[in-house]
Amino acid sequence: MKLAYDYANSKLYLASNVYLPSIYWNVSVIYDISSGVSMTTYGLQAGRYFDFIAFPDARSVIYGLTGAHESNILQGQFSAQAELLASSSD
Repeated sequence: MKLAYDYANSKLYLASNVYLPSIYWNVSVIYDISSGVSMTTYGLQAGRYFDFIAFPDARSVIYGLTGAHESNILQGQFSAQAELLASSSD
């Protein structure tokens, strides 16, 4: 898990991996924990560690994951699924 503060929105975010039994897979999820808890974005890739979280603008997030066999960088708009930008396996 990793905490990140977005200065543009003055919000605090928590990144975590969550197991979804409906698809039998771990996914990466970023929650807005500023006032309550709400999901901000999610990616179908999960990792052991969140390497970084960055906010390029007030509506999107970029984050890096290190897994057991590969690392990934994902980018997503808030309230939407994050897309894979790059993977160490490519």
